[in-house]
Amino acid sequence: MAGRAHAVADREEPGTHPIAPAIPTIILYHRDGCHLCEQVLWELRPHTARLGIRVQEVDITADPALWQRFRYLIPVIETPTRAFFAPIDMEELLQELEEVA
Repeated sequence: MAGRAHAVADREEPGTHPIAPAIPTIILYHRDGCHLCEQVLWELRPHTARLGIRVQEVDITADPALWQRFRYLIPVIETPTRAFFAPIDMEELLQELEEVA
């Protein structure tokens, strides 16, 4: 029994296997109460779900450096290849998401 528990403990965590496909991720920099941020997220959700893209939401008020950098620019969406600043051209962003997926 102890050998079996040891064998299970030695297994890799799910999603960490070298051949596991990476999930494309974009970052939405926002702050609570930002209506533009909420609107962009609402518009993004069906597209990211369809394309299998994960949206990582980062609240800029939790990090002084991010607050300094983005407070006048949010919402900001960062893809693996570029960043989009408000006002965000959704058509251009969706084209980028198609390429990321």
